[in-house]
Amino acid sequence: MKCVVADSGPLIALALLDSLHLPKVLWGQLLAPATVLEECTALRGITGVRLIELAVADGLIDEASDTVLENDIATLGLDLGESQALGLARRIQAGLLVDERRGRRAARVCF
Repeated sequence: MKCVVADSGPLIALALLDSLHLPKVLWGQLLAPATVLEECTALRGITGVRLIELAVADGLIDEASDTVLENDIATLGLDLGESQALGLARRIQAGLLVDERRGRRAARVCF
């Protein structure tokens, strides 16, 4: 695998562990849809959010544009960030970092 796509929860967890560099080391590229990065930066008071912003600026996280979701993903009841991450990962055949149970179940169905 040469790329992995992340949802906001895993990004925040990696930031809290000071490990935002690991996905790039392990997989070569870490992508996050624009909605996911917006979700992260909206959490201004949360520890680690500034590290995510710095990781984007430093090229450790690459921002991907949001796209129109396919119907099977749009109807899964996931939040928009999870849906965008899942859709992107499926579209480019990349790994997916998602932390919520519903998101993991949806990924199993969609891949």
